[in-house]
Amino acid sequence: MSVTYIPDHVEQALHNRLSQFSQSQNLELLIRLFVEPLQELEDIAFALITERMLSSAQGAQLDQYGAIAGQRRDGLNDETYRRFIGVRLEANRSNGQPDVITNVLATLMSTTSPVQYHPLPPAAFGLSYMLGEYSSDSIRTRVLNLVNAIIPAGVKLEEVVESLPGYWGFEGDDDALPLGTGAFTAEVINA
Repeated sequence: MSVTYIPDHVEQALHNRLSQFSQSQNLELLIRLFVEPLQELEDIAFALITERMLSSAQGAQLDQYGAIAGQRRDGLNDETYRRFIGVRLEANRSNGQPDVITNVLATLMSTTSPVQYHPLPPAAFGLSYMLGEYSSDSIRTRVLNLVNAIIPAGVKLEEVVESLPGYWGFEGDDDALPLGTGAFTAEVINA
């Protein structure tokens, strides 16, 4: 939602008066008398709208967004909780599509490379991504719970591989270094 703030109602009103009245001080005072309260209403309304948007909500207002979206705070700070709520809203509208699942992980984990989706027939998949440093167990648990909540019934998340830059791997893994030059830094998270 885009909201445009108008900071100069009085100046606009004075500018829009007819030229033959441009020198009338009585008219200017009358315009100011009527328009200045409108500017105050604009300021208050704009603050009410913008301070309650998800992007700027804090504390109790953010908790209300979480309650509506179905995302518990459980001790998260406002910035992290805001990210979880935004992703939860996206997840609530999804049907478990792979692009939504990878977007959920990329947003919540702040990955340094794209999240890879690996289909595993007949009805499973795996995910892999790279981070600058390993995530905490509590964040992993929250993310996996969110992913498991949006995948379709009958589909299983087999594993999630979290790795750091500079790990060694095999041909076809674009992010991996050749054997002997990188470190074994991939961590498998059982979903």
